[in-house]
Amino acid sequence: MKNIRLLSSILLFSLLFFISCSIFKPKKEEEQRAELPKIETMRDVVENHMKKVTVVGVYTQVDIRLRRENPPVKYSGQVCLTLEDNTQIFIYPPTSQEAIRARKEIRTMEHQQVKAVGIIYKHMPQSDAVQNRLPANIISSPYMSYIETFELLNPPPPRRRGR
Repeated sequence: MKNIRLLSSILLFSLLFFISCSIFKPKKEEEQRAELPKIETMRDVVENHMKKVTVVGVYTQVDIRLRRENPPVKYSGQVCLTLEDNTQIFIYPPTSQEAIRARKEIRTMEHQQVKAVGIIYKHMPQSDAVQNRLPANIISSPYMSYIETFELLNPPPPRRRGR
């Protein structure tokens, strides 16, 4: 009789433990991302300065030169995500090596809607290197860093090869 009670107590405890673990399990990574603040305007950038966020915008190359002469437009790999209110959020500070995106990425994503998850900052780092190399409108622009995911939304259908 004692063995049956002990066995039933162990089974009951195991069942309760299993139920509590399944109820209180940590949220999946996808659910956690869904809860991140979504950046849609410059106001959202200011409110979420130095926080992990989701940004959805149009992938656009940017000419970061101070003097735009010969040629009038020259891209060197720096990009931004342009929001609906025309706010441009740079992918890393333009003077950093990480900001220069791969040519394949640029060909695939340019002028497409892209989603990025990372840390948002309301303006560029204020070092002398940045101040001396960038136009004033770029220095005051927001940027993202520590990017965890970077994905193309609504990708175009794959191209068919000729027969």
